[in-house]
Amino acid sequence: MRNIIAMCIGNNATGFKQFIDRTVDSLKDSLGLAKTTLGTTQRVEIPEGTTRAFEINRERFNRTMKKIAYGLHFHEFGKPWNRDLIIMTPNLVAADMSEDEYGLLMRWAKENCPPLPSHGENQMVFLYNVLPPSEEMEEPVFRMLFYENFVVWVVPLKDSTAPAL
Repeated sequence: MRNIIAMCIGNNATGFKQFIDRTVDSLKDSLGLAKTTLGTTQRVEIPEGTTRAFEINRERFNRTMKKIAYGLHFHEFGKPWNRDLIIMTPNLVAADMSEDEYGLLMRWAKENCPPLPSHGENQMVFLYNVLPPSEEMEEPVFRMLFYENFVVWVVPLKDSTAPAL
């Protein structure tokens, strides 16, 4: 996960340093890790210029983010979060997603999330916000931010139970 998040365009200087100091070396040192992380890559054009796109194991990414969210929930509320969770991020783009799908998450966040206090000891690396339960959402929603750029929203599925991870 560190490598995937550190490779994201737009991260702060701390994230870029992590990419240069840790990610590049780890991928050079382990061809297996490089293949697992990057798979096949292709050149893509983005507003910032030309870069490389690669396919990640989204199931593994989601599972890891859920584990972090379950830990944060326990830290905040002192009890397990017995819900399955939806993991959403605008930083990972699927080739078959439409512009409407990209904007859906951001529109929801702007409409439903007032400014919230941020939690985290080293907020240049990681911080999180908790959107408390409300009339619309019976359970809290978490927003996690890595390197001041990589956003992950965690939303509980109503009437679900936590899966075995």
